Amino acid sequence: MSRRLLLSSLSLVALPALYLAPCSQAASAESSPFAFQRTSLDATGEHPEICLHFNQNLNAQKTSTLARSVHLSPKSAFTPRVENDTFCLGKLAFGQGYTITVDPDFTSADGQNLAAPLTLSARFGRRDAHVGLTGDGFILPGRTTGRTPALAIETVNVSTVRLHVFRVAAYQQFPGTDHIDSTLPDLNQTSFDPYTFQNLLDTTMREIWHGSMAIDHAPDRSVTTGFPLAETIGAGQNGLYLVTVEDAATPPEKSPVETALKRGNTNADPLQGKPISARWVNLSDLGLTMLRGEDGLTVSARSLMSGQPTPDVTLTLRARDGGTLATVKTDASGLGHFDAPLLRGTMADRSSVLLASKGEDFGFLHLDRQWFDFSEQHLEGAVSPFQGSSRALVQPDRGIYRPGESVHLLTLLRDRAGQAIADTHPVLVLYRPDLMEERRIPLTGAAEGGYATTLPLSASAPTGLWRADILLDPSLPAIGSARFSVQDFVPPSIEASFKPPASAIAGQTVEIDASARFLYGAPGAGLKSDSSYKLVPVTDPIPGLTGWAFGFENEETPSASGDISADPTDHEGHTQLTFTPDIPPGLTRPLALDIRAGFLDPMGRRVGEHFTIPVRRTAPLIGLHVAADASASMGSTVIPVDLASFAPDNSPVAISKIHWTLSRVNRIYNWSHTPDNGWTFSSHTVDVPMRSGDIATDAKGTARIPPRWTGANTA
Repeated sequence: MSRRLLLSSLSLVALPALYLAPCSQAASAESSPFAFQRTSLDATGEHPEICLHFNQNLNAQKTSTLARSVHLSPKSAFTPRVENDTFCLGKLAFGQGYTITVDPDFTSADGQNLAAPLTLSARFGRRDAHVGLTGDGFILPGRTTGRTPALAIETVNVSTVRLHVFRVAAYQQFPGTDHIDSTLPDLNQTSFDPYTFQNLLDTTMREIWHGSMAIDHAPDRSVTTGFPLAETIGAGQNGLYLVTVEDAATPPEKSPVETALKRGNTNADPLQGKPISARWVNLSDLGLTMLRGEDGLTVSARSLMSGQPTPDVTLTLRARDGGTLATVKTDASGLGHFDAPLLRGTMADRSSVLLASKGEDFGFLHLDRQWFDFSEQHLEGAVSPFQGSSRALVQPDRGIYRPGESVHLLTLLRDRAGQAIADTHPVLVLYRPDLMEERRIPLTGAAEGGYATTLPLSASAPTGLWRADILLDPSLPAIGSARFSVQDFVPPSIEASFKPPASAIAGQTVEIDASARFLYGAPGAGLKSDSSYKLVPVTDPIPGLTGWAFGFENEETPSASGDISADPTDHEGHTQLTFTPDIPPGLTRPLALDIRAGFLDPMGRRVGEHFTIPVRRTAPLIGLHVAADASASMGSTVIPVDLASFAPDNSPVAISKIHWTLSRVNRIYNWSHTPDNGWTFSSHTVDVPMRSGDIATDAKGTARIPPRWTGANTA
C-alpha cells in the first residue's frame, strides 16, 4: 500500500491537549523533558496499529506496566509493543475510531514522567477491496479419488469474484521452445500487464470457461476460498491453464481481462496500468523429479494420483535455443536418464528445459532454476555442483543462542563419492553479524572425517546472524559454512490456567475463572487478558456415535465470534473472563464455543490455553445414521436408517412421536446471459418430499426407519 493511499484511508486528529511548542534545536537531549513527539499509523496488516513516538527511549521490559497507563475508548483489548522510543498499540480494528489517553505516570527508560496527560483521536477506515490468487503457481492432478484440489483465492471485502480460465496450446507451441533466451511460461508469475496478457490471448491461449463465485467474506478480514478448477472444467482435461480472478463489482468496461477479450472482436485498446491477477496451473497426472549428479540427469516420473511409477513417458531435453538435445522414454520403473555431456553445453547450447509427455498429458521442469541441495536443510555450505573435490557439511546443535552460551558445531568432510577425507588440516573461521572475522580455529582430532567444535560466546557477544566457514586453502572459497543466530531472548515467564464451566447456555453470560503466576512462584498480578471465542459446530456430540448426523443438514452455523473482556489480574493473579455469546435460539445442530484464552506477560508475549465449552441444549437431540447392515446393491432397495434421541444432558430419552420425512435432493442450475456476451450460472438445491411418517423411540432412545428410496435422498 502506498503512503498516499494509507494516509487517505486514515484520519488522525490531535486534540488541544496535544499541542506541542517547537523545541529549541540548541537544547540537548539530556536537558529536554520526557515528551510525546508524533504518531504513526500502520494499516497494512490484518489488524491496524497505532504507534506513539517519544523523545526518549522506553523500557521494553516494562511493556505491561506502560500499557496500564494507556487507555482506549471505546474500551478494547490491544497488544502493546515497545521498540526504542516507540510504544505501539496493535490488534486494533478497521472501520473504528479510537480516543487514546496516556496517563502522566507513563515513564521513559530513565524514569521520567510525562508533564501532562495526552489525548489522541484516530480513526481507521475500511480496508481496500483486494482479490488475488495465493501461491506461486500450481501443478494439480487432473482428477482425484478423494477431495478435489482447489486454487486458493484470497480476498478482502469482496463478496463475489469473476473468474476466467484459459487453456494454453500444446507444449510444442509454447513460446520459448523454438528460439534463444526464452523459456516456458513461468509458473511463478503472479500478475500480467495488459499487453503481455493480450499477446498470450492472441497467440497462445483461448478461453474455455468463465463465471462468478460467491465469497463468504468477513468485513476487513482476509478470506481464503477454494476454486475447484478440475471439477469446473470437467475430468480428463489435462493441460496448462491460466486462471484470472478479479472483483465482480468491477464494471466490464474497466476490467483489463474483459477489455482484452473484447479487443479480439473490436479495435479496443487494452487498459493501461492495471495489472491482471493470474496464476498458471498445470493439470497433469505426471509427477516429475530430476536428480542431477556426476553421471548426468536422472528423471523419475510418477502418477500424482497413485504415486506409482509411470512407464513410457517421452522425455525431451531442450537447449536454450529450442533445439532438442536428446529424447528418451521412461522404463518400467518410471526412470529415464540423460548422459552428463548433454548438460555441459554453454550459451545457446546449454540445457534449459525438460519436457515430458504421455498421450495428451504433459509436464515440464526448468533446469536453470535453483536445485534442491543440503543448503535447504540449513547446511549453507553445501555447494552444488562441487567446487573442487571436497565438501564440508556444517551443522550447529541448534539455530539460536544467547550471549554467554556455547555453540556446538559438527563438521563432516566428504569427497565427491561421499567418502571421508583424511590427512587434511581444515580451519574454522567465525564471522560476527557485521561480517568481521571473530576468530580462527584449526580443526584437529578427526574421526572418519568428522570434527566436533565448541565455540564459547562472550556475555557481550553482538546479537544477529553469525557465520562459520570451513577452509582447506585460505586462498580458495569456503567448502562449507553454517549460520546461527545470537539473540538476547527471554523464555516464557508466566503460567496461565483456566477453569471453564461445564456448558454454556444461550443468552446467558459465560464466566471463566482465570489465574496466572510467574514461573518463579509469585502471583501474576496486573496482567492483561488476550482471549477470544468463536461459535463452532460439534461433529460428534455423543460419545460412541461417530459418523452420525445431528440436526438439519442445511442449517448454517452462525458466524458468532469476538474478544473476551476481562480486568487485569488482581494482586493474587486472579481474574474472570466474562462474555455473552450471540447464540440464536431454535438451532438443531449441536454447537460449542471454541475458546482461546491467554494472558500477556510483561514482555507482551501471549501465554494461554485452547479449549471448548459445549452449548447446552434446551430441546432433545435427534441423530440419524444409515444402518450398518444396509444393502450396497444398486437400484431401488430398502435401506434402514437408525434413529437415536437424547435429552439435553446427552442421556437417552424416549420420545413418543417423531415425524420423519424422506426427501429427494434436486440440484438446480440457473444459467444467465451476461452483457459481455458470455454465460454464468448459479445453483441451488430443492428438497422434494417423497415419503413421511411417525415413529417413537424406546427407553434406550433408539428406533429404526425402513423407507424405500433411490438416488440422492435426505431424511
